[in-house]
Amino acid sequence: MTQPLHQDNSNLSPRPWDVVLGGGTNSPSTAIPKTGDLVLGFMPSEYQKNIFDWLVSGENSCVINAVPGSGKTTTLVKGSTYISRHLKTKFLVFNKHIAQELKNKLPGHISASTIHSLGFSSLLRTFGSSSEIQGNKYNQLVTQYLKNRKISNQNTRKLLIQLVKFVQLTLTDYADKEAIKQLCNHYGIPIVKDWDFWQIAVRRILENGINLIWTTISFEDMIWLPNVLNLPVATADFLCVDEAQDLNKAQLEIVLKAHNQGARGIFVGDVNQAIMGFSAADHCSISHIINRTNAIQLPLSICYRCPLSHIELANKIYPVIQPHPGAIKGKIEKINKKEIPNYARGGDLIICRCFYPLISVYLDLVSSGIPAQVRNRDIGKQLLNLLGLILENENYNIELTPNQFTSKLTNWYEEQKAAMLANEAPTMVIVALHDKINTLNSIYKGNNCSDTASLVESINDLCKVEPIFAVYLTTIHGAKGLEAKRVFHLRPDLVPHSLAKLDWEKQQENNLLFVALTRAKETLFLCK
Repeated sequence: MTQPLHQDNSNLSPRPWDVVLGGGTNSPSTAIPKTGDLVLGFMPSEYQKNIFDWLVSGENSCVINAVPGSGKTTTLVKGSTYISRHLKTKFLVFNKHIAQELKNKLPGHISASTIHSLGFSSLLRTFGSSSEIQGNKYNQLVTQYLKNRKISNQNTRKLLIQLVKFVQLTLTDYADKEAIKQLCNHYGIPIVKDWDFWQIAVRRILENGINLIWTTISFEDMIWLPNVLNLPVATADFLCVDEAQDLNKAQLEIVLKAHNQGARGIFVGDVNQAIMGFSAADHCSISHIINRTNAIQLPLSICYRCPLSHIELANKIYPVIQPHPGAIKGKIEKINKKEIPNYARGGDLIICRCFYPLISVYLDLVSSGIPAQVRNRDIGKQLLNLLGLILENENYNIELTPNQFTSKLTNWYEEQKAAMLANEAPTMVIVALHDKINTLNSIYKGNNCSDTASLVESINDLCKVEPIFAVYLTTIHGAKGLEAKRVFHLRPDLVPHSLAKLDWEKQQENNLLFVALTRAKETLFLCK
Protein backbone atom coordinates (compact mmCIF):
# COMPACT_ATOMS: atom_id res chain seq x y z
CA MET A 1 0.00 0.00 0.00
CA THR A 2 1.35 3.45 -0.92
CA GLN A 3 2.26 5.56 2.12
CA PRO A 4 1.28 9.20 2.78
CA LEU A 5 3.73 11.88 1.68
CA HIS A 6 4.50 13.11 5.22
CA GLN A 7 5.97 9.77 6.36
CA ASP A 8 9.75 9.71 6.59
CA ASN A 9 10.67 6.85 4.34
CA SER A 10 13.37 7.36 1.72
CA ASN A 11 12.25 4.40 -0.36
CA LEU A 12 8.73 5.65 -0.98
CA SER A 13 7.30 8.01 -3.59
CA PRO A 14 4.40 10.35 -2.73
CA ARG A 15 0.92 9.22 -3.49
CA PRO A 16 0.21 10.18 -7.09
CA TRP A 17 -2.87 12.13 -6.11
CA ASP A 18 -1.05 14.28 -3.51
CA VAL A 19 -0.16 17.86 -4.43
CA VAL A 20 3.61 18.25 -4.28
CA LEU A 21 4.55 21.68 -3.01
CA GLY A 22 8.27 21.71 -3.63
CA GLY A 23 11.50 20.17 -2.51
CA GLY A 24 15.22 20.01 -3.11
CA THR A 25 17.72 17.75 -4.79
CA ASN A 26 19.49 17.02 -1.51
CA SER A 27 16.50 15.23 -0.01
CA PRO A 28 16.94 11.45 0.35
CA SER A 29 13.40 10.81 -0.93
CA THR A 30 13.12 9.13 -4.30
CA ALA A 31 10.35 11.55 -5.28
CA ILE A 32 11.37 15.00 -4.03
CA PRO A 33 12.16 17.12 -7.12
CA LYS A 34 14.57 19.97 -7.59
CA THR A 35 13.55 23.23 -5.93
CA GLY A 36 10.85 24.89 -8.05
CA ASP A 37 10.50 21.89 -10.36
CA LEU A 38 6.82 21.53 -9.51
CA VAL A 39 4.54 24.55 -9.55
CA LEU A 40 3.07 25.33 -6.16
CA GLY A 41 -0.52 24.18 -6.04
CA PHE A 42 -0.48 21.99 -9.15
CA MET A 43 -3.64 19.91 -8.98
CA PRO A 44 -3.61 16.90 -11.33
CA SER A 45 -6.69 15.85 -13.24
CA GLU A 46 -8.16 12.39 -12.78
CA TYR A 47 -6.36 11.31 -15.95
CA GLN A 48 -3.04 12.61 -14.62
CA LYS A 49 -3.66 10.90 -11.28
CA ASN A 50 -4.09 7.57 -13.07
CA ILE A 51 -0.85 8.13 -14.97
CA PHE A 52 1.03 9.08 -11.81
CA ASP A 53 -0.43 6.05 -10.05
CA TRP A 54 0.85 3.82 -12.85
CA LEU A 55 4.30 5.39 -12.56
CA VAL A 56 4.36 4.51 -8.86
CA SER A 57 2.96 1.01 -8.90
CA GLY A 58 2.33 -0.08 -12.48
CA GLU A 59 4.17 -2.79 -14.38
CA ASN A 60 5.50 -3.30 -17.90
CA SER A 61 4.82 -0.42 -20.32
CA CYS A 62 2.11 2.13 -20.96
CA VAL A 63 0.86 4.19 -23.91
CA ILE A 64 -0.66 7.57 -23.04
CA ASN A 65 -3.27 8.68 -25.59
CA ALA A 66 -2.92 12.46 -25.29
CA VAL A 67 -5.44 14.71 -27.05
CA PRO A 68 -4.37 18.12 -28.45
CA GLY A 69 -3.59 20.68 -25.75
CA SER A 70 -3.73 18.12 -22.94
CA GLY A 71 -0.48 19.22 -21.30
CA LYS A 72 1.38 16.02 -22.08
CA THR A 73 4.83 17.55 -21.56
CA THR A 74 3.74 19.00 -18.22
CA THR A 75 2.30 15.60 -17.28
CA LEU A 76 5.55 13.86 -18.14
CA VAL A 77 7.65 16.37 -16.20
CA LYS A 78 5.38 16.26 -13.15
CA GLY A 79 5.14 12.49 -13.42
CA SER A 80 8.90 12.09 -13.51
CA THR A 81 9.03 12.95 -9.80
CA TYR A 82 7.14 9.71 -9.08
CA ILE A 83 9.74 7.54 -10.78
CA SER A 84 12.07 5.97 -8.25
CA ARG A 85 15.50 7.57 -7.96
CA HIS A 86 16.93 4.04 -8.00
CA LEU A 87 15.77 3.48 -11.60
CA LYS A 88 18.00 4.52 -14.49
CA THR A 89 15.51 6.69 -16.39
CA LYS A 90 15.89 8.37 -19.76
CA PHE A 91 13.61 10.75 -21.67
CA LEU A 92 13.88 10.29 -25.44
CA VAL A 93 12.89 13.21 -27.68
CA PHE A 94 13.25 14.32 -31.30
CA ASN A 95 15.89 17.07 -31.13
CA LYS A 96 18.64 18.51 -28.95
CA HIS A 97 16.71 21.72 -28.21
CA ILE A 98 13.83 19.81 -26.61
CA ALA A 99 16.30 17.58 -24.75
CA GLN A 100 18.05 20.61 -23.26
CA GLU A 101 14.75 22.19 -22.20
CA LEU A 102 13.74 18.96 -20.47
CA LYS A 103 17.09 18.69 -18.67
CA ASN A 104 16.33 22.03 -17.02
CA LYS A 105 12.92 20.78 -15.82
CA LEU A 106 13.54 17.15 -14.85
CA PRO A 107 14.86 15.87 -11.53
CA GLY A 108 18.64 15.57 -11.53
CA HIS A 109 18.67 11.77 -11.61
CA ILE A 110 16.75 11.61 -14.93
CA SER A 111 18.52 12.23 -18.22
CA ALA A 112 17.08 13.55 -21.48
CA SER A 113 18.50 12.88 -24.92
CA THR A 114 17.52 12.24 -28.51
CA ILE A 115 16.76 8.83 -29.95
CA HIS A 116 19.70 9.46 -32.28
CA SER A 117 22.03 9.75 -29.29
CA LEU A 118 20.79 6.40 -27.99
CA GLY A 119 21.74 4.83 -31.31
CA PHE A 120 25.02 6.74 -31.42
CA SER A 121 26.06 5.41 -28.01
CA SER A 122 25.48 1.91 -29.38
CA LEU A 123 27.90 2.61 -32.25
CA LEU A 124 30.50 4.09 -29.89
CA ARG A 125 30.49 1.03 -27.65
CA THR A 126 30.91 -1.27 -30.64
CA PHE A 127 33.32 0.66 -32.85
CA GLY A 128 35.07 3.02 -30.44
CA SER A 129 35.19 6.81 -30.36
CA SER A 130 37.49 7.39 -33.33
CA SER A 131 34.61 7.99 -35.76
CA GLU A 132 33.82 11.58 -36.72
CA ILE A 133 30.23 12.81 -37.02
CA GLN A 134 29.80 13.97 -40.60
CA GLY A 135 26.35 15.23 -41.50
CA ASN A 136 27.01 15.22 -45.26
CA LYS A 137 28.60 11.77 -45.34
CA TYR A 138 26.13 10.28 -47.80
CA ASN A 139 26.01 13.44 -49.90
CA GLN A 140 29.72 12.94 -50.49
CA LEU A 141 29.33 9.22 -51.13
CA VAL A 142 26.58 9.91 -53.70
CA THR A 143 28.71 12.58 -55.39
CA GLN A 144 31.70 10.26 -55.60
CA TYR A 145 29.61 7.34 -56.85
CA LEU A 146 28.17 9.40 -59.71
CA LYS A 147 31.53 11.00 -60.51
CA ASN A 148 33.13 7.57 -60.89
CA ARG A 149 30.46 6.77 -63.46
CA LYS A 150 30.77 10.14 -65.20
CA ILE A 151 27.21 11.15 -64.29
CA SER A 152 27.03 14.91 -63.74
CA ASN A 153 23.26 15.50 -63.68
CA GLN A 154 22.45 17.42 -60.48
CA ASN A 155 18.86 16.17 -60.41
CA THR A 156 20.11 12.57 -60.32
CA ARG A 157 22.37 13.51 -57.43
CA LYS A 158 19.56 15.17 -55.43
CA LEU A 159 17.16 12.27 -56.00
CA LEU A 160 19.77 9.70 -55.03
CA ILE A 161 20.58 11.57 -51.80
CA GLN A 162 16.86 11.68 -50.95
CA LEU A 163 16.36 8.00 -51.78
CA VAL A 164 19.32 6.88 -49.67
CA LYS A 165 17.99 8.84 -46.69
CA PHE A 166 14.47 7.39 -46.95
CA VAL A 167 15.85 3.85 -47.29
CA GLN A 168 17.72 4.39 -44.02
CA LEU A 169 14.85 5.98 -42.09
CA THR A 170 12.32 3.34 -43.17
CA LEU A 171 14.72 0.38 -42.89
CA THR A 172 13.88 -0.57 -46.47
CA ASP A 173 15.85 -3.55 -47.83
CA TYR A 174 18.33 -1.88 -50.19
CA ALA A 175 18.84 -5.18 -52.01
CA ASP A 176 15.16 -5.37 -52.98
CA LYS A 177 14.37 -3.43 -56.17
CA GLU A 178 10.62 -3.78 -55.73
CA ALA A 179 10.81 -2.50 -52.16
CA ILE A 180 12.70 0.59 -53.36
CA LYS A 181 10.10 1.16 -56.06
CA GLN A 182 7.29 0.94 -53.49
CA LEU A 183 9.20 3.33 -51.23
CA CYS A 184 9.40 5.95 -53.99
CA ASN A 185 5.72 5.56 -54.79
CA HIS A 186 4.60 5.78 -51.17
CA TYR A 187 6.63 8.88 -50.24
CA GLY A 188 6.40 10.68 -53.57
CA ILE A 189 10.08 10.54 -54.48
CA PRO A 190 9.85 11.51 -58.18
CA ILE A 191 11.62 8.48 -59.65
CA VAL A 192 9.58 6.59 -62.23
CA LYS A 193 12.01 4.46 -64.27
CA ASP A 194 15.50 2.86 -64.48
CA TRP A 195 14.91 0.92 -61.25
CA ASP A 196 17.98 -1.27 -61.73
CA PHE A 197 20.19 1.82 -61.73
CA TRP A 198 18.63 3.27 -58.56
CA GLN A 199 18.65 0.00 -56.62
CA ILE A 200 22.28 -0.79 -57.46
CA ALA A 201 23.34 2.78 -56.66
CA VAL A 202 21.61 2.76 -53.26
CA ARG A 203 23.10 -0.60 -52.39
CA ARG A 204 26.66 0.37 -53.29
CA ILE A 205 26.45 3.72 -51.51
CA LEU A 206 25.03 2.25 -48.29
CA GLU A 207 27.56 -0.59 -48.32
CA ASN A 208 30.31 2.02 -48.69
CA GLY A 209 28.74 3.88 -45.76
CA ILE A 210 28.89 0.77 -43.60
CA ASN A 211 32.55 0.23 -44.51
CA LEU A 212 33.36 3.78 -43.38
CA ILE A 213 31.85 3.29 -39.94
CA TRP A 214 35.28 3.30 -38.30
CA THR A 215 35.96 6.84 -39.56
CA THR A 216 32.67 8.67 -40.22
CA ILE A 217 29.09 8.45 -38.93
CA SER A 218 26.13 10.45 -40.26
CA PHE A 219 23.02 11.39 -38.31
CA GLU A 220 21.01 8.78 -40.24
CA ASP A 221 23.70 6.19 -39.39
CA MET A 222 22.97 6.71 -35.70
CA ILE A 223 19.53 5.10 -36.01
CA TRP A 224 20.10 2.99 -39.13
CA LEU A 225 23.33 1.12 -38.38
CA PRO A 226 22.34 -0.28 -34.95
CA ASN A 227 19.33 -1.81 -36.72
CA VAL A 228 20.98 -3.25 -39.83
CA LEU A 229 24.00 -4.49 -37.83
CA ASN A 230 21.75 -5.76 -35.01
CA LEU A 231 23.69 -3.97 -32.26
CA PRO A 232 22.49 -3.69 -28.66
CA VAL A 233 21.61 -0.21 -27.39
CA ALA A 234 22.30 1.37 -24.02
CA THR A 235 20.34 -0.25 -21.23
CA ALA A 236 17.90 1.69 -19.09
CA ASP A 237 15.34 0.76 -16.47
CA PHE A 238 12.74 3.22 -17.68
CA LEU A 239 12.16 5.09 -20.96
CA CYS A 240 9.84 8.04 -21.58
CA VAL A 241 9.12 8.68 -25.27
CA ASP A 242 7.17 11.72 -26.45
CA GLU A 243 5.41 12.20 -29.84
CA ALA A 244 5.38 8.42 -30.32
CA GLN A 245 2.99 8.73 -33.28
CA ASP A 246 5.73 10.47 -35.31
CA LEU A 247 8.51 7.89 -34.95
CA ASN A 248 9.97 6.58 -38.18
CA LYS A 249 10.73 2.87 -38.38
CA ALA A 250 14.44 3.25 -37.60
CA GLN A 251 13.69 5.32 -34.47
CA LEU A 252 10.93 2.95 -33.43
CA GLU A 253 13.18 -0.08 -33.65
CA ILE A 254 15.90 1.65 -31.59
CA VAL A 255 13.36 2.33 -28.85
CA LEU A 256 12.01 -1.22 -29.01
CA LYS A 257 15.56 -2.59 -28.79
CA ALA A 258 15.91 -0.83 -25.47
CA HIS A 259 12.55 -2.19 -24.37
CA ASN A 260 13.46 -5.73 -25.39
CA GLN A 261 16.58 -5.48 -23.25
CA GLY A 262 14.44 -5.00 -20.15
CA ALA A 263 13.43 -1.34 -20.07
CA ARG A 264 9.92 -0.36 -19.10
CA GLY A 265 8.44 2.46 -21.13
CA ILE A 266 5.86 5.20 -21.15
CA PHE A 267 5.01 6.24 -24.70
CA VAL A 268 3.04 9.45 -25.20
CA GLY A 269 1.27 10.34 -28.43
CA ASP A 270 -1.99 10.55 -30.32
CA VAL A 271 -2.91 8.31 -33.25
CA ASN A 272 -5.40 11.00 -34.29
CA GLN A 273 -2.54 13.45 -34.82
CA ALA A 274 -0.39 11.09 -36.89
CA ILE A 275 0.04 13.27 -39.99
CA MET A 276 3.77 13.06 -40.73
CA GLY A 277 3.67 9.91 -42.86
CA PHE A 278 4.93 11.87 -45.87
CA SER A 279 8.25 12.52 -44.08
CA ALA A 280 9.05 8.84 -43.34
CA ALA A 281 7.12 8.62 -40.06
CA ASP A 282 5.43 5.28 -39.46
CA HIS A 283 1.74 6.18 -39.13
CA CYS A 284 1.18 2.87 -37.32
CA SER A 285 3.98 3.38 -34.79
CA ILE A 286 1.70 3.51 -31.74
CA SER A 287 -0.14 0.33 -32.67
CA HIS A 288 3.24 -1.36 -33.22
CA ILE A 289 4.35 -0.23 -29.75
CA ILE A 290 1.17 -1.57 -28.14
CA ASN A 291 1.38 -4.91 -29.94
CA ARG A 292 5.08 -5.49 -29.33
CA THR A 293 5.33 -4.31 -25.72
CA ASN A 294 1.89 -5.44 -24.49
CA ALA A 295 1.49 -1.91 -23.18
CA ILE A 296 -1.65 -0.85 -21.38
CA GLN A 297 -3.33 2.35 -22.56
CA LEU A 298 -4.29 5.35 -20.44
CA PRO A 299 -6.12 8.46 -21.71
CA LEU A 300 -5.11 12.09 -21.24
CA SER A 301 -8.33 13.59 -22.51
CA ILE A 302 -8.76 17.10 -21.08
CA CYS A 303 -7.82 19.89 -23.50
CA TYR A 304 -6.50 23.06 -21.85
CA ARG A 305 -6.10 24.94 -25.15
CA CYS A 306 -9.30 24.90 -27.15
CA PRO A 307 -12.64 26.65 -26.53
CA LEU A 308 -15.86 24.68 -26.20
CA SER A 309 -17.10 25.45 -29.71
CA HIS A 310 -13.85 24.25 -31.30
CA ILE A 311 -13.85 21.05 -29.25
CA GLU A 312 -17.42 20.39 -30.38
CA LEU A 313 -16.26 20.52 -34.02
CA ALA A 314 -13.20 18.35 -33.40
CA ASN A 315 -15.25 15.74 -31.55
CA LYS A 316 -17.37 15.24 -34.65
CA ILE A 317 -14.25 13.68 -36.20
CA TYR A 318 -12.94 11.81 -33.15
CA PRO A 319 -15.09 12.07 -29.97
CA VAL A 320 -12.16 11.96 -27.56
CA ILE A 321 -11.66 15.49 -26.17
CA GLN A 322 -13.03 16.82 -22.88
CA PRO A 323 -12.90 20.58 -22.21
CA HIS A 324 -11.29 21.82 -19.03
CA PRO A 325 -13.68 23.27 -16.44
CA GLY A 326 -12.78 26.89 -17.22
CA ALA A 327 -12.96 26.60 -21.01
CA ILE A 328 -14.43 29.61 -22.80
CA LYS A 329 -17.05 29.24 -25.52
CA GLY A 330 -14.73 30.69 -28.17
CA LYS A 331 -15.65 32.02 -31.59
CA ILE A 332 -16.01 30.47 -35.03
CA GLU A 333 -16.39 32.99 -37.84
CA LYS A 334 -16.81 32.44 -41.58
CA ILE A 335 -15.13 34.98 -43.86
CA ASN A 336 -13.94 35.24 -47.44
CA LYS A 337 -10.19 34.74 -47.90
CA LYS A 338 -9.99 38.21 -49.50
CA GLU A 339 -10.99 39.65 -46.13
CA ILE A 340 -8.03 38.13 -44.28
CA PRO A 341 -5.81 41.27 -44.50
CA ASN A 342 -8.63 43.22 -42.83
CA TYR A 343 -8.69 40.81 -39.88
CA ALA A 344 -5.13 39.50 -39.52
CA ARG A 345 -2.70 40.87 -36.97
CA GLY A 346 0.67 39.91 -35.55
CA GLY A 347 0.80 36.49 -33.92
CA ASP A 348 -2.10 35.07 -35.95
CA LEU A 349 -1.73 31.70 -37.63
CA ILE A 350 -3.05 30.93 -41.13
CA ILE A 351 -3.23 27.23 -42.08
CA CYS A 352 -4.31 25.27 -45.13
CA ARG A 353 -4.40 21.64 -46.32
CA CYS A 354 -2.45 22.59 -49.46
CA PHE A 355 0.31 25.12 -49.90
CA TYR A 356 -0.71 26.92 -53.07
CA PRO A 357 -3.73 28.80 -51.58
CA LEU A 358 -1.40 30.30 -48.97
CA ILE A 359 0.62 32.12 -51.64
CA SER A 360 -2.08 34.59 -52.69
CA VAL A 361 -2.90 35.32 -49.03
CA TYR A 362 0.79 35.84 -48.25
CA LEU A 363 1.12 38.31 -51.14
CA ASP A 364 -2.07 40.11 -50.09
CA LEU A 365 -0.70 40.54 -46.56
CA VAL A 366 2.66 41.81 -47.77
CA SER A 367 1.05 44.27 -50.20
CA SER A 368 -1.09 45.53 -47.30
CA GLY A 369 2.03 46.22 -45.24
CA ILE A 370 1.39 43.36 -42.81
CA PRO A 371 4.55 41.39 -41.87
CA ALA A 372 4.06 37.77 -42.92
CA GLN A 373 6.23 34.68 -42.73
CA VAL A 374 5.92 31.14 -44.06
CA ARG A 375 6.59 28.63 -41.26
CA ASN A 376 7.18 25.50 -43.38
CA ARG A 377 10.92 25.13 -42.92
CA ASP A 378 11.72 23.01 -45.98
CA ILE A 379 9.27 24.37 -48.53
CA GLY A 380 11.85 26.60 -50.24
CA LYS A 381 14.24 23.70 -50.71
CA GLN A 382 11.45 21.43 -51.94
CA LEU A 383 10.25 23.97 -54.50
CA LEU A 384 13.76 24.68 -55.78
CA ASN A 385 14.48 20.95 -56.13
CA LEU A 386 11.24 20.50 -58.07
CA LEU A 387 12.05 23.47 -60.29
CA GLY A 388 15.42 21.87 -61.02
CA LEU A 389 13.70 18.67 -62.13
CA ILE A 390 11.34 20.58 -64.41
CA LEU A 391 14.09 22.67 -66.00
CA GLU A 392 16.34 19.59 -66.28
CA ASN A 393 19.82 20.81 -67.27
CA GLU A 394 18.67 24.31 -68.14
CA ASN A 395 19.95 27.20 -66.05
CA TYR A 396 17.83 29.27 -63.68
CA ASN A 397 17.71 32.32 -65.94
CA ILE A 398 15.12 31.45 -68.56
CA GLU A 399 12.76 34.17 -69.75
CA LEU A 400 9.17 32.94 -69.85
CA THR A 401 5.82 34.69 -69.96
CA PRO A 402 3.36 33.58 -67.27
CA ASN A 403 1.47 31.50 -69.85
CA GLN A 404 4.69 29.90 -71.10
CA PHE A 405 5.71 29.02 -67.57
CA THR A 406 2.28 27.53 -66.85
CA SER A 407 2.52 25.48 -70.05
CA LYS A 408 5.99 24.19 -69.09
CA LEU A 409 4.75 23.18 -65.63
CA THR A 410 1.65 21.49 -67.04
CA ASN A 411 3.54 19.48 -69.65
CA TRP A 412 6.08 18.22 -67.09
CA TYR A 413 3.37 17.40 -64.55
CA GLU A 414 1.25 15.44 -67.01
CA GLU A 415 4.24 13.33 -68.07
CA GLN A 416 5.21 12.69 -64.47
CA LYS A 417 1.63 11.92 -63.48
CA ALA A 418 1.28 9.34 -66.28
CA ALA A 419 4.49 7.61 -65.19
CA MET A 420 3.42 7.63 -61.53
CA LEU A 421 0.05 6.11 -62.40
CA ALA A 422 1.81 3.43 -64.43
CA ASN A 423 3.87 2.65 -61.32
CA GLU A 424 0.68 2.53 -59.21
CA ALA A 425 1.69 5.48 -57.05
CA PRO A 426 -0.91 6.42 -54.39
CA THR A 427 -3.32 9.13 -55.51
CA MET A 428 -2.42 11.41 -52.60
CA VAL A 429 1.24 11.38 -53.64
CA ILE A 430 0.16 12.75 -57.02
CA VAL A 431 -2.02 15.30 -55.20
CA ALA A 432 1.03 16.46 -53.24
CA LEU A 433 3.00 16.91 -56.46
CA HIS A 434 0.10 18.84 -58.01
CA ASP A 435 0.08 21.14 -54.97
CA LYS A 436 3.76 22.01 -55.46
CA ILE A 437 3.22 22.60 -59.19
CA ASN A 438 0.37 24.99 -58.39
CA THR A 439 2.55 26.66 -55.77
CA LEU A 440 5.34 27.34 -58.28
CA ASN A 441 2.78 28.75 -60.70
CA SER A 442 1.18 30.94 -57.99
CA ILE A 443 4.55 32.37 -56.94
CA TYR A 444 5.57 33.07 -60.55
CA LYS A 445 2.33 34.86 -61.42
CA GLY A 446 1.77 36.49 -58.04
CA ASN A 447 5.21 38.09 -58.06
CA ASN A 448 4.98 39.09 -61.74
CA CYS A 449 8.09 37.08 -62.54
CA SER A 450 9.47 37.32 -66.09
CA ASP A 451 12.16 34.67 -65.76
CA THR A 452 13.09 31.71 -63.59
CA ALA A 453 15.86 33.66 -61.84
CA SER A 454 13.28 36.03 -60.36
CA LEU A 455 11.18 33.00 -59.39
CA VAL A 456 14.11 31.60 -57.40
CA GLU A 457 14.49 34.95 -55.65
CA SER A 458 10.78 35.02 -54.82
CA ILE A 459 10.94 31.48 -53.38
CA ASN A 460 13.84 32.47 -51.15
CA ASP A 461 11.92 35.55 -49.98
CA LEU A 462 9.06 33.35 -48.76
CA CYS A 463 11.09 31.93 -45.90
CA LYS A 464 12.83 35.09 -44.73
CA VAL A 465 12.53 35.63 -40.99
CA GLU A 466 10.13 38.44 -40.14
CA PRO A 467 9.60 40.28 -36.81
CA ILE A 468 8.22 38.25 -33.95
CA PHE A 469 4.72 39.71 -34.39
CA ALA A 470 4.34 38.61 -37.99
CA VAL A 471 1.35 36.70 -39.30
CA TYR A 472 2.48 33.10 -39.78
CA LEU A 473 1.36 30.91 -42.67
CA THR A 474 1.79 27.16 -42.87
CA THR A 475 0.23 23.97 -44.11
CA ILE A 476 -1.66 21.90 -41.55
CA HIS A 477 1.31 19.52 -41.58
CA GLY A 478 3.54 22.41 -40.55
CA ALA A 479 1.05 23.53 -37.89
CA LYS A 480 1.52 20.36 -35.84
CA GLY A 481 2.63 21.46 -32.38
CA LEU A 482 1.68 25.11 -32.98
CA GLU A 483 -1.10 27.14 -31.40
CA ALA A 484 -2.34 30.74 -31.51
CA LYS A 485 -5.14 32.80 -30.03
CA ARG A 486 -6.56 33.33 -33.51
CA VAL A 487 -6.28 30.82 -36.35
CA PHE A 488 -7.44 31.25 -39.94
CA HIS A 489 -8.29 27.93 -41.62
CA LEU A 490 -7.97 28.66 -45.34
CA ARG A 491 -9.99 26.59 -47.81
CA PRO A 492 -11.48 24.15 -45.28
CA ASP A 493 -13.16 22.45 -48.24
CA LEU A 494 -9.78 20.91 -49.14
CA VAL A 495 -9.72 18.64 -46.08
CA PRO A 496 -10.52 15.80 -45.98
CA HIS A 497 -9.27 15.77 -49.56
CA SER A 498 -11.85 14.39 -51.98
CA LEU A 499 -9.28 12.20 -53.77
CA ALA A 500 -8.28 10.22 -50.67
CA LYS A 501 -9.53 6.69 -51.42
CA LEU A 502 -7.46 4.19 -49.42
CA ASP A 503 -8.30 3.65 -45.74
CA TRP A 504 -4.94 4.94 -44.51
CA GLU A 505 -5.24 8.00 -46.78
CA LYS A 506 -8.71 8.78 -45.41
CA GLN A 507 -7.43 8.43 -41.86
CA GLN A 508 -4.53 10.80 -42.56
CA GLU A 509 -7.00 13.33 -44.00
CA ASN A 510 -9.29 13.09 -40.96
CA ASN A 511 -6.23 13.51 -38.76
CA LEU A 512 -5.31 16.68 -40.67
CA LEU A 513 -8.75 18.16 -40.07
CA PHE A 514 -8.57 17.16 -36.40
CA VAL A 515 -5.23 18.97 -36.06
CA ALA A 516 -6.55 22.03 -37.93
CA LEU A 517 -9.54 22.42 -35.61
CA THR A 518 -7.44 22.21 -32.44
CA ARG A 519 -4.86 24.98 -33.00
CA ALA A 520 -6.85 28.03 -31.83
CA LYS A 521 -7.17 29.21 -28.24
CA GLU A 522 -9.90 31.80 -28.84
CA THR A 523 -11.11 32.37 -32.42
CA LEU A 524 -11.22 30.11 -35.47
CA PHE A 525 -11.84 31.78 -38.83
CA LEU A 526 -13.09 29.51 -41.63
CA CYS A 527 -11.96 31.23 -44.82
CA LYS A 528 -13.60 30.25 -48.10
